[in-house]
Amino acid sequence: MSAFVGRIGGNQRFTISRYDPEFNQIKKDIPDATTEGTWAELCDMRGLFKMDIWRSGLIEFWGSLLNTFTSGAAAISLAKYGSSYSPITIAAAGGLSILLTLPLFIHAAGPASGGHINSMITIATFTAKLAALPRVIVYVFMQNLGGVAGGFLLRAGLGESATLGAVVPGCYWAPDTGITDGQAFLIEFASCCVVLFIAFGVGLDPRQRDIFGPALGPILIGLAIAIISFITGIMRQGYTGASMNPSRCLGLVSATQTFRGHWVTWSGAIAASCLNGLFYILVPPHHAGPPKDEERADHKHE
Repeated sequence: MSAFVGRIGGNQRFTISRYDPEFNQIKKDIPDATTEGTWAELCDMRGLFKMDIWRSGLIEFWGSLLNTFTSGAAAISLAKYGSSYSPITIAAAGGLSILLTLPLFIHAAGPASGGHINSMITIATFTAKLAALPRVIVYVFMQNLGGVAGGFLLRAGLGESATLGAVVPGCYWAPDTGITDGQAFLIEFASCCVVLFIAFGVGLDPRQRDIFGPALGPILIGLAIAIISFITGIMRQGYTGASMNPSRCLGLVSATQTFRGHWVTWSGAIAASCLNGLFYILVPPHHAGPPKDEERADHKHE
C-alpha cells in the first residue's frame, strides 16, 4: 500500500513520518505522502508522469463506473414505483441504497487509490493540502470518465427510452418545482459542507484513528450521505435532493441528456471544498507536542 495522506478511512495512518530517514526524498517524490507538503510541492506537475498515480486513477475510474451504474439502476427502479409509494418511502429507499453500497466501494478502493470515488472528496483533499494537484487532475478525470461510462452502460442495458424516462436523483430537478438555481446551489453547498465535515472528521482525522479506523469510517460517511440524500429528497415535490457527487451526476445526466442545472452540482461541491479546506488549514488536526515513540513507529513507511 503506497503512502497517501488523503486516504479515506486511513486517518493519515499510511503516511510518512518526519522521523523516517528517507523523509525528505519521499516528500519530494510523493508530496501527499505526508501532511507537511508545501503548496509548491503539491502543485509540482511532474507527478503527472508517475505511473503509480495513473494506476490509482484506474481504480477510481472503475469504482466510479460501478458506483454510477449501481446508483443509477437504483434510481430507475425506484422511479418505476413512484406512483405506488409516497415520496418519503422512495427517498428512504434511495438513502438506504446509498448506505448499503457506498461504504463497500470505499472499502474496496481504499487500499489502492484512497477510496474517493467522488470528485468532491478529491478536490476537498487538495484544498486541505492532503492531495497533490497531479493526483487530483488524474483522479477527477478518471472519476468523470468512469461516471460517463457507467451512465451509458446503464442506458445501453435498459434501452434509451427506459433510461431517459427516469428521474436522476440529486442531479436533476423539474423546472416547475419552485426551486430556483440559486436555491438549489445553496442546498447543494450546505449538503456538501455537511458531508465533508463528517468525512474529514471520521475518515481523515488522525485523532480518530483508534476510535473509528478504516472499518467504521466509510460506513459513517455513507450514513451521512444517505441521511442528507433522504432529507433533501423530500424537501419539495419534484426536487430529488442534493447530489454530493458531481462525477456521478455527470455520468447520469450525460446518458439521460438532462443537463439543466448541472452547474449547481459542480459549483456547490467546489465551493464547499474550498471552505472546508480553509477551516482545515486554519484549524489542523495535529497532535500537540512531539509524537511518542510508539507513534513514531506507527507512522513509518511500509
